[in-house]
Amino acid sequence: RTMQSYCTFSVGGSLSVNAHGITTDHCFAESVVAFRVVTVDEAHNVAVQTCTPVDELFGLVLGGYGLFGIIVDVTLRVADNAQLEMDAFMMEDPAEFERVYE
Repeated sequence: RTMQSYCTFSVGGSLSVNAHGITTDHCFAESVVAFRVVTVDEAHNVAVQTCTPVDELFGLVLGGYGLFGIIVDVTLRVADNAQLEMDAFMMEDPAEFERVYE
């Protein structure tokens, strides 16, 4: 449901910033079913846990820039990619803008 402007971004990087789509208002986190994350506490204990949307850590990790843990795998809800076409034209008169986008 969400694709960034370029297809060269990694899945992990897109999750860590909770990227938004170029052609949609959805953010990448809305496609996440679950993920496993490696966390470390103040005593340097390492834990691997599975997170789903009901877990508090889910919202912290997605968009957390790696501050709350490192995502090691993810299950995503995906959709077919569609080819988009773009039409471009020049408007000579700025007053035309409102009429064109109504």
